[in-house]
Amino acid sequence: MRRLEYVPFRKMLQRQRRRRAILRALKKIVLTVLLLMMALAVLLLLLKAIEPKEASAAVGEIPEETETRTQAADTTSEESASCTPPAPAAELETTAGEVRENPSATEESVSEPELEYLGTFTITHYCCEKRRHICGTGTGLTSSGVPVRPGMIATDPKVIPTGSTVSINGVEYTAYDTGGAIKGNRIDIAVDTHQHALELGKYEAEVYLVIK
Repeated sequence: MRRLEYVPFRKMLQRQRRRRAILRALKKIVLTVLLLMMALAVLLLLLKAIEPKEASAAVGEIPEETETRTQAADTTSEESASCTPPAPAAELETTAGEVRENPSATEESVSEPELEYLGTFTITHYCCEKRRHICGTGTGLTSSGVPVRPGMIATDPKVIPTGSTVSINGVEYTAYDTGGAIKGNRIDIAVDTHQHALELGKYEAEVYLVIK
């Protein structure tokens, strides 16, 4: 009789131990999942912090290259000037006389680029902020693959081809972007922030194609 009572009690202890083991395993799984979620959240925060730095570096690449080329050209011109022997006094006098007799040659060298009137356009603005919102997809790139920066414009390629330069209110802009809503006589100008784009708003302006 005692033997029969002992066997069920032993089975009950075994069941309790199994339940405890299962609970411990579940706790470990839950803790592991929580740790993985925390690590993923930290990784996302680090990526968001790195993205603005990469965007600013990409936007600054083009001016840096231009400045380097300008410095190299200045250095080359200085070297060539230092290696060129001074012209004789008679040649200098002759050159000065030619300039006085033909002043139109100097005027032509500093003449302004030719402008072709394109018509009156509707001007709107969009921002360069690298996030997905009403101004764009947030990739930081134009439709032509160039990093977007203030001063670029989006146009209808059928009206103003990509790569063209236009003058709006005396300021020159280059067309590097397009847009689904940019059709016909409409131009979208890129500015630095979304707030700035809202402040500039929408207006009409006469647009000229710059022929260089």
